Amino acid sequence: MSRRLSPALVLPVVVLVLALLAPNALNVTQVLLLAQAFIYAAFALSLFLLLADGGIVSFGHAAFLAAGAYGVAVATTKWNIPIGLAFLLAPVICAVLAAIIGWLSVRLTALYFAMLTLAFGQFVYSVIARVGYFGGESGLTGIPSGIVGIDPDRFYYAGLVVLAVVFVVIHLVRRAPFGLALRATRENATRADFAGLSVPRVRLAAFILSGALGGLAGALLAVTNGTVSPDLGFWTQSGTVLVMILIGGMTSMWGPIIGAIALTYGQKYIAEATPEYWQMVLGAALIGLVLFLPGGVAGGVEAAYRRLAPKPHRRAPTGEPVAER
Repeated sequence: MSRRLSPALVLPVVVLVLALLAPNALNVTQVLLLAQAFIYAAFALSLFLLLADGGIVSFGHAAFLAAGAYGVAVATTKWNIPIGLAFLLAPVICAVLAAIIGWLSVRLTALYFAMLTLAFGQFVYSVIARVGYFGGESGLTGIPSGIVGIDPDRFYYAGLVVLAVVFVVIHLVRRAPFGLALRATRENATRADFAGLSVPRVRLAAFILSGALGGLAGALLAVTNGTVSPDLGFWTQSGTVLVMILIGGMTSMWGPIIGAIALTYGQKYIAEATPEYWQMVLGAALIGLVLFLPGGVAGGVEAAYRRLAPKPHRRAPTGEPVAER
């Protein structure tokens, strides 16, 4: 007897096939816009691990986006390191930065953790904006593109590869015993501590991984744009990625991806339609989403699927199938 394929297995394959074929059906503008959305989706996924599984909110996550981007910029333009090596060096730099910030932050309660990460994020922003070595407010230019080049299709596929790598890494981490331990600290940190888990160590490891993956997104952003600016580390970037996760929802890993694509397209087309009022329109849309779809887009889709999907059947003693109630 044939068994239905699980949507959890079919959906990634279908999405990947469509993503690989998309550049053939889109114009250059759409390809570039979607590529940018992929990069920010990878960035949002890196924060999703902390927020959804760890239950901790970081208001300074933009520091890792900026550190990854500036790591590539400094390594290539000032140290003459090959672009490939510089790209791999960026997440290492961000992991070290995350280890320092996390070691000082993870022992604090949720509110103080959020505020301290915001302070560290603004400190990183101030350093790259004020120190001349990092180009000051003008940033750094002349970053080589390497194999990404200036071709929109290469830009697109590079973003897709980075997003796929981040998605797979987080998926494996969440399914591993470490993911279970991280969720245990979210549900009840005191009980997890009594069970023998070191809550600060678990959260620190998650924070380091989150920072490294966020730096990977920043590194690709620097390579594809060829330039970096201090705005990458400003606190509004941290707010933007949180909004992406809220739009998509935290019920599954598809949420941040949906949210990143929706916000990227929304900002562009709402701004084009109403240049003077686009922020008001976008804000109203977000309010409506939070009020009427609190689980985000992904949560709403999952709820609709559960309502519409055929219910499983069990067999009565006589052998007749009986629908589950």
